[in-house]
Amino acid sequence: MPGILLNWKRVDDDRKRTEQNASRHVFWWDELGDEAALTRSGRTVSRKWSVYNTKTIQIGSRVFLIAQGGVSDGIVASGFAAQPPNGKTALLEDSVVYLDSNWKTGEPSNYVMVDFDVILDVRSHPKHALATDSLMRGDLAMMHWNTERPGIEIKPKPEFHSPANLLPQLELLWQRNLKSIAFPISSDDADEVAAMAVFGYEGRLRVRTHKTRERRPQLTKAKKAEALKRYGKLVCEVCQFVFTVRYGDHGSGFIECHHREPLSKIADFSGSRVTLDELALVCANCHRMLHWKDWPSVEELRNRLNPNFG
Repeated sequence: MPGILLNWKRVDDDRKRTEQNASRHVFWWDELGDEAALTRSGRTVSRKWSVYNTKTIQIGSRVFLIAQGGVSDGIVASGFAAQPPNGKTALLEDSVVYLDSNWKTGEPSNYVMVDFDVILDVRSHPKHALATDSLMRGDLAMMHWNTERPGIEIKPKPEFHSPANLLPQLELLWQRNLKSIAFPISSDDADEVAAMAVFGYEGRLRVRTHKTRERRPQLTKAKKAEALKRYGKLVCEVCQFVFTVRYGDHGSGFIECHHREPLSKIADFSGSRVTLDELALVCANCHRMLHWKDWPSVEELRNRLNPNFG
């Protein structure tokens, strides 16, 4: 899955915030510190971002945001492409790019929702950005980092005719930068970072002020997207309950995601690269039963409920 590069030009404090552009869709310069603090505490910040005329971005794609034009030039944020917001529909199948009105002009434009896991407060700490100059080394130098078009893939320019995968190299450099500025990072393991994949980090312990099992919301979103593409609905894999059949539109998009291998069995700091096949979509009742008493598997609970299920 390719990485995606977005670009950001500072929105000044003194820019008039009309009703149209005052919504929290962009990073306002005077609010950047608050956004950065949220991600430093382990929370994600969801924002829509213009991708110009790009139409194909997969859910869970790794996203990097580069500041341009004198605003601590360089990578200042990272995240993952998320599902369009409620009421918006993706332009194409297998894509999360959707059409919305531009926050400045009001004209239709292509957007993507991003769950940012890191935002750097480059207003207070300009040198915290991963400087653009540092991206001009090795294979990364084949990428056009100063592009004016947001939403492009992170890959070598066509003239290099290179199949090099730049994403692991960028991820490693980004993690090293976060470590150097004491930002709480997910791993110090170079091999793990270099092998970064959207569906590959689930269950590892992240150390901040305490230890917490790390869960990626992108996994659940991707599992739901896969089920909707295959079956056209979200069905409990144990009892076959369908929320939209029972609750109509109110139940649209609702179902819970179950780890077939309990996270509690994962050794501290060893981590586990979870694939979608290792997850199951279940209703709340069945999810509780899967975590009750002898912790049956999805198949075992299904057979107990309906031995004739075929």
